[in-house]
Amino acid sequence: MILTLAVGAGTLATTQLARAEHEHERQHEREKERHEERHEERREERHEEHREAGRERRGPRVAPPRAREERHEAFRKGYTWVGGRHEWRGDHYEWMGGGWQAERRGRRWREARWEQRDGEYVYVDGGWDVIPPAAAPPSLREERWEARRGYVWLRGRWDWRDGE
Repeated sequence: MILTLAVGAGTLATTQLARAEHEHERQHEREKERHEERHEERREERHEEHREAGRERRGPRVAPPRAREERHEAFRKGYTWVGGRHEWRGDHYEWMGGGWQAERRGRRWREARWEQRDGEYVYVDGGWDVIPPAAAPPSLREERWEARRGYVWLRGRWDWRDGE
């Protein structure tokens, strides 16, 4: 919130600064959204390439072995344990050990899994899912304002950002 105490030219400059800051924030959000969209598109392309390659060669028809129990520290601040998995290597499963991954703010790790589809087992990769809001945002605050020439009133709002 910008509080303007000056009058005249200083007031106009403060308003222009507030508009510029608001536009900068909006531009940053748009760039972030475009980056996430490009990332998701590349991920989808890789998955499609993987699916295409899978159509040419047959996947495993036998279920993967039960996951191994891995020993690791019970807790490591700022990290999430990502369990190991069995990977299909042509004609057999091979174990790939798990490891620690840095936590991502506002996201939760989804474990990888094997699913049976059309008589074959397909590997579904794990990943970071966005944690949705647990409750509705607080009610809007009562805001007091006066109409002033040369100004536009923008009502406040609540934004959901990275789990907060």
